[in-house]
Amino acid sequence: MCRNVPTALCAVVVCLSTAGCIRSDPDAGRPSVAVENPSPHVLTPAPDGLDVSASGGRQIGFGRDRPGVLQTVERITGQHPVDSECPAAGYDAVALRSGLILVFRGEAFVGWQTPDAKQADRAAAGQTCF
Repeated sequence: MCRNVPTALCAVVVCLSTAGCIRSDPDAGRPSVAVENPSPHVLTPAPDGLDVSASGGRQIGFGRDRPGVLQTVERITGQHPVDSECPAAGYDAVALRSGLILVFRGEAFVGWQTPDAKQADRAAAGQTCF
């Protein structure tokens, strides 16, 4: 098959012509693994919003617009917030995998809360869903 063709070139041609040499999806068959968040920042619930650690004192403060909050939270945590139930009329919420719930009224970030079942164990600031 490879007469009068340099050995290295022949090896490439043979490899490319065989079925198992190139996979269209290099991750096919591998289990999915959580990717560690590359951000050096951590969100810390605070009385007036969410503090952003290692950021020179930056904060996601109450009153900030929903799209900005969600984009910043996703960038910092590496998590896409998901809709969460909020029984309080006029409010809605999103949750992070960590359990932290962010509360919105219209387009404004107005509070956060933890999901603990027992009210005595709940932590919250601002306006909440309970």
